[in-house]
Amino acid sequence: MSGSTTSLALLVGLGGRILLDQLTRSGESSAREFIVLGLWLGSALQYVSTANKELLVPAAAVVVVKLFSDFVFAQDAARVMVTMLGIGLGFCFADLLTRWMDTGDHSRRSTKREHVRRRRSRSIHDRRSEGDERRPPRHETSRRAVSDITSVDANSFLFQRETFRTPLDREVAALRARASLADSERRRYKEERKWAIEEGNMARAKEMSWQVKRYSALRKSFHREADDRILEASGTRQQHGVRTEPKPDQYTRDIPDTPDAASADQRRPMRVNVR
Repeated sequence: MSGSTTSLALLVGLGGRILLDQLTRSGESSAREFIVLGLWLGSALQYVSTANKELLVPAAAVVVVKLFSDFVFAQDAARVMVTMLGIGLGFCFADLLTRWMDTGDHSRRSTKREHVRRRRSRSIHDRRSEGDERRPPRHETSRRAVSDITSVDANSFLFQRETFRTPLDREVAALRARASLADSERRRYKEERKWAIEEGNMARAKEMSWQVKRYSALRKSFHREADDRILEASGTRQQHGVRTEPKPDQYTRDIPDTPDAASADQRRPMRVNVR
């Protein structure tokens, strides 16, 4: 319950009391009625100061006019003094009650918020405890993850000969597999970093952030190495595919003798030396 609501409830209650006194009064007004009226006016001023402070001056002016009219027309100074006393008491009582209710609401909200935070922290701790029981220690996990990544090589794909026909294909596939494993570890450490931040463990969150950067660099390096292997193989194939053109004089040397030249050689007379 807010402060304005508390003052409004007090104002309505005192107003109902004044209305009841007016309906059941048989004689002249008593000092008790003037006190109740003063309490109501004081509560009204406190409510206006809480709800809208800009209206406090006009409301105070209305109260002063009311007291001045009572003093002028009724010619009863005691009535005005009792009413002013009731106004002071009503304002102070309404202010104290409003502050007490606000403090109680704030403490209840704080207690509820603390309870929710503890319950969330407990659930996160239980979830992390279950995960830690199933998961080996961090240093063993880190070493195992690195060993799993580095243990993947071209020999791991020897059984898939239909898919990877050449050693280059197997090597590129091994590098891609290493990059995929590094990306999996990066996502896992990123999730653990988020849990550490929720628990407020900033030291562990910083460590997990370092692991995320480490495996991100590994993933990029493996992909880059695989791309370099592919580009290197493509350049080698292009170099082997270029053949040198023979020179023009090689064509003339390789042309066989024509049939006319061969027949001319056959018709050439043979000289025989007879001794």
